Amino acid sequence: MNNMLKFIKMLFKRSLKILVNKKIEKVILYCAIIFAFVLMFTQIGLMSDTIRPHLSNIEVFEGHYINEIDSLIKEGTLTLELVDISKDKDIKVLANGIKTACFENKTVDLKVKDNTIIEIDGSRLKTPITVKIISKTSNIKDDLIGKEVTVESNIKMLTRIKIK
Repeated sequence: MNNMLKFIKMLFKRSLKILVNKKIEKVILYCAIIFAFVLMFTQIGLMSDTIRPHLSNIEVFEGHYINEIDSLIKEGTLTLELVDISKDKDIKVLANGIKTACFENKTVDLKVKDNTIIEIDGSRLKTPITVKIISKTSNIKDDLIGKEVTVESNIKMLTRIKIK
């Protein structure tokens, strides 16, 4: 009988340990699920402009929106003129390799930023033409007025813009 009680007592302790371990595992599992949902909803909240200020104070350290930065970038205006002819749509003006204008008239006004490279694309021309800078705004460095380039079936660099 004594052995039987010892056996029952040992069996009860083992089953109690198993039940406690199972309960602890369930508690840990429930906590992990709850924390995963909290993390997921927090991440979704950080993506919302209205909820983000309540979750994080990081806005203080972030920069400006790109629209605000555009107003800070200094621009100048450059006027180019065809010397030999009155107009030709095949003559293109490139700013940093991108077509920005063509000579639909004798003159072209360009809005330029600092370090912009101005090139003339006459790759469709059969006769040489000359393009000349006739005016610039006062915030553009260097004496560019009067600078010219002759182009014939190629692309030639006219100038690099430096803004004060």
